[in-house]
Amino acid sequence: MSASISGLSTGNFGLIQQLASDSNVTSQKLAQLTIQSQTGYVATTYAGLESAQSGSASPTLTLNASLNTLNNTISNLKVAQGQMGVQQNAIQTISDIASKALQQFQSVSSLTSSALDTAAATARTAVTQIASLLNSQDGTRYIFAGQDSTIPPVPNATSFTSAAFYVSIQNATNSLSVSGVFAAATSASNNPFSSSLSSNSAAPAVLGAGGVPITTGIVASGNQFIGQSTGSNTTGSYVKDILTTLSAIGSLNSSQISNPSFTGFASAISSSLGNAINTMAQDAGALGNNQALVNTQISDLQNTYTAFTNQVAGFDQVDMAKTLSQLSSTQTQLQASYQLIAAVKTMSLTQYI
Repeated sequence: MSASISGLSTGNFGLIQQLASDSNVTSQKLAQLTIQSQTGYVATTYAGLESAQSGSASPTLTLNASLNTLNNTISNLKVAQGQMGVQQNAIQTISDIASKALQQFQSVSSLTSSALDTAAATARTAVTQIASLLNSQDGTRYIFAGQDSTIPPVPNATSFTSAAFYVSIQNATNSLSVSGVFAAATSASNNPFSSSLSSNSAAPAVLGAGGVPITTGIVASGNQFIGQSTGSNTTGSYVKDILTTLSAIGSLNSSQISNPSFTGFASAISSSLGNAINTMAQDAGALGNNQALVNTQISDLQNTYTAFTNQVAGFDQVDMAKTLSQLSSTQTQLQASYQLIAAVKTMSLTQYI
């Protein structure tokens, strides 16, 4: 009889061990399903993902690296997109201000000398406004400053009519010398722009799709897309031409309208200002093409990002409905396992027989 009891006890113990082992496996599965139901992911590490779904870790790692690159590119393009929009608005405002001053000045020859004083006052206001617009910012970035966007491109914008650039043109205007005006404007000692921009006039750029750079702005000191302005009465830069001609108009006074040289001077200055306004519009149009390219790339890259995200989801994200169903059934299975272990532990010899 003692041998039978001993065999029975050993059998119960072995059964309990097997039930406990099965329960432990079920418990681990429940823990994994609980985490999956809370996070939505198959695993929280690549090692865990590979263990859960063999062959999933490598493509997921590759896709996530691509997603990071795409996200950075899209973010940079969006920053450039905002800056380009601000710059286009500033360019349009500069054009409007300069055009109004030009129209008023062109009517002087058929009006009284007092009209010249009014036109000159308008030009002085206009050149100060334009100098300030060249210091326009998008956030903390000066959008006409080139690659060093932390420094304003026009140091004396608010007091532009007191700067060396304006004063030198004013002196040349006293003798109604067109050549003197442009000689003063191109003198290195009268540079209206910051030393930072003068030493590095490269335009800002952003890396677009495939790492290809896209020029995203126009600098205050020079033409960007259409090449240097040419002709007898130009500094080579439409922005500087606008500043030059408005400074010249702003320096005129009513007594000069009777000077025999006035008509020729006024005609040359008006022609130069008109050409500069038109050239700026052409450069802004070319910038608009790059602006459209940036917008297109943002849209295309966002679509790619979404596609890659969906691919990653197929590897590392769970089917939540299926996971919750498995979680419920596993909880039931584990409870039943615990109940069975408890029953075996309390089973008496009589119950066994």
